[in-house]
Amino acid sequence: MEDLQMGLVSILYFEKGLSQQEIAVRLGVSKMTISRILQRAKDLGIVEIRIQKPFEVNEALGETIREKFGIKKAYIVVQKEKDTDV
Repeated sequence: MEDLQMGLVSILYFEKGLSQQEIAVRLGVSKMTISRILQRAKDLGIVEIRIQKPFEVNEALGETIREKFGIKKAYIVVQKEKDTDV
């Protein structure tokens, strides 16, 4: 039953776009309960979040530039080449 509830809450939140508050009202539980269910679903691998970045950050070069120019922050962003063979 717990897996079924985690699956339902995950679908409503991530696929259907309902807010945690909307799901809580629908299921008759608190928003905190929904938050805990979603976290448990992530912890158990029921939900996996993957971010695909079209770029990479060169931290070593950023550090070199920060030191050389005495600045607090420097981010070197390199755009990934698009795979045109697909």
